[in-house]
Amino acid sequence: MTSKDDILRQRCRLRKVDFNHECEEDLTIGIGFRCSDGIVLAGDRLRTKKNDIGRFVTKVRDFKFRKNLLGAMVGAGTSRYLDPAHDWFDRALKNGMSLNAAQEAIDKACKKMRNDYMRRSGDEEEPHFSFLLALWNRKEGFRLLLGASDAPLSVVEDHYATIGKGASLANCLVGTFCPPNGTCQDGALISAMVVRLVKRFVTGCGGGTNIIAVMEGGLAKPINKAARKRSEEHFLKFFEPVRVDLRKFIRRECQSPLLVRRFPREEKTRRSLQR
Repeated sequence: MTSKDDILRQRCRLRKVDFNHECEEDLTIGIGFRCSDGIVLAGDRLRTKKNDIGRFVTKVRDFKFRKNLLGAMVGAGTSRYLDPAHDWFDRALKNGMSLNAAQEAIDKACKKMRNDYMRRSGDEEEPHFSFLLALWNRKEGFRLLLGASDAPLSVVEDHYATIGKGASLANCLVGTFCPPNGTCQDGALISAMVVRLVKRFVTGCGGGTNIIAVMEGGLAKPINKAARKRSEEHFLKFFEPVRVDLRKFIRRECQSPLLVRRFPREEKTRRSLQR
């Protein structure tokens, strides 16, 4: 298991978001980790509509077992197209496919779905979804793919990728707490904690947490929900002192004349605006 010193790295980076998450109707979070022994996918379970009606669904879904080929998917975006997308991708995969062939087949399925299904829906606004795919075959190993309804698949070269409305916050957290080359056990623990924190601070993310690992020869899921929930709560308690210390720091430093005098006083600013 990852040690505390390995986890608490002194940086928090906000990476460039690959897709336009603002256009996604279904506000959500999805994370994929490239681990030393497999790929972990995680996501929340709340699916919302524009009228704020919500329901809980399984967003992290595996594909049917095929000879020498395994896969799973987590999606974010326009709700009514996520389940059909999974089904289209599932039908595109065949026994013994190479990873390149599987990637090409899913790309074609996504394009066909967009042209033959989505554009005929009569939606006033063009629907959009993004997704992460975890694939494995016996000869080539693992591959994490990132795609969208309006963009081709790309191979994730970094040790993780995120999608959905909570992607920016998740990027910051994962970049801080998750070291490269961790195991699927590490990835499951970090993803549970990160998804929990995103659900707390990002409107539209919520419900339970789905986690699945695509490993050599099989799929794995955390079997103890109570242990996962306990880890999430410990993670939130870990952050509470940080929030308190940050507030103290801001109050103390805002009293510094070297900082404050470089900004106009509120009263003076208001008078200048009234002129």
